[in-house]
Amino acid sequence: MLIQRSLMRELGVGERAFYLENLQRLGHVFSCDVLINLSDYAASTSVAPATTFTCLTVGYFRWGCFVLQKT
Repeated sequence: MLIQRSLMRELGVGERAFYLENLQRLGHVFSCDVLINLSDYAASTSVAPATTFTCLTVGYFRWGCFVLQKT
């Protein structure tokens, strides 16, 4: 929650924009859905070679991050 609140503060958005608008736009908002979101994005647009994706996942008492680069 602290990471999420910090991100909301840094981005200057409230909970509605941070959660609900992403749900409509992405369809997935849970930490375990990061790869589903990335897969949906890659299927919907052309991803150029050497594109880098940095992903941060947060959940109850858990977090993780990873970097993927298309070769």
